[in-house]
Amino acid sequence: DLTGSVSNGIGPHTYAGTTSTTDQRRAVMAFDIAGSIPAGATITGVVLHLNLSLESFQSPGASAMALHRLSADWGEGTSDAGIPGGTGAPSTTNDATWIHRFFNTTTWTTVGGDYAGTSGATIMVDNPGPYTWGSTVQMVSDAQSWLDTPANNFGWILIGDEAAAFSARRFDSRENTNPLLRPELVVTFDPPVIP
Repeated sequence: DLTGSVSNGIGPHTYAGTTSTTDQRRAVMAFDIAGSIPAGATITGVVLHLNLSLESFQSPGASAMALHRLSADWGEGTSDAGIPGGTGAPSTTNDATWIHRFFNTTTWTTVGGDYAGTSGATIMVDNPGPYTWGSTVQMVSDAQSWLDTPANNFGWILIGDEAAAFSARRFDSRENTNPLLRPELVVTFDPPVIP
């Protein structure tokens, strides 16, 4: 929504791609790397698992979903679009929206999010089911930088095919009632060297 009035901060799903009405959806996500891995460790692998739970019956077929490292912090308010949720819900305080990093006080520098121009990982998704991004050199680099400098861990933005209508996909979020369907980041690392 170009006015920033729509979000889905604590909804059970998150969305990426273009809807039937050519509205664009992007998903932001972050993981607590520094809270889970010892400081000084060397990250050797990073894999992201997301569960795709719904696609349009008019889907154009397989479409690309790309992860880009975010370069600015963002918030998560209490908006909840429920099920199916693709239209969003009214934005609440601190929600990330199309124009806001934190609704309604702080905006993105660039409408749609501030992120690296080069994708860290891109895969093709089609039918509902589990999908995996990584491990890629860029994903490992992102995670290592988040471990080394936790204050700069703004996570990733997931961007789908924004040129084709009906390309939007629904992924399960961390608020999904089924823990097995929630996003999972798997990180492998070498422990820090103790002199």
